[in-house]
Order: sequence, then C-alpha cells, then structure tokens
Amino acid sequence: MSPLARATREDMLKLLRGRRGDQGVRNLLADIVLLPRNPFEPERRRSPKRAVVTIVLLLLVLFAAAIWFNIRALP
Repeated sequence: MSPLARATREDMLKLLRGRRGDQGVRNLLADIVLLPRNPFEPERRRSPKRAVVTIVLLLLVLFAAAIWFNIRALP
C-alpha cells in the first residue's frame, strides 16, 4: 500500500471512530425542539420554539382537566 493510501485510510478510520458532536438522535431532537444555533454565540443556551411550548402547555391543560374530571366523578 502506498504511503498516500495508508495516510488516507488512517484519516478515514479516525473520522469513522471519532466522536462526532454534530450527529446523533439527541442533536436531531434538539434541532426539532429548540431554536436554531447562533454561529456567533455557540456557547449560549438555545430557547425552545414557540410551537413546542404551546403544544406542551395544551397537553398539560388537557391532562389536568382529565384528572380533575375523573377525581370529581368519584363518589
């Protein structure tokens, strides 16, 4: 194997074995739920999207109403 091919193979193996912080299910879910990253402030925390907050609040209200009416129905 030529030195260039060996170096290329080693570099490819490093990329495949290394930890990639920009991939994964966690990052996919974060991109769906949170606002986009600001490339100029990478350390700043991201806020949740307005639609996600609205949906979560509506689900909590529906859950609370279901519990309330079930408790009220008890003798």
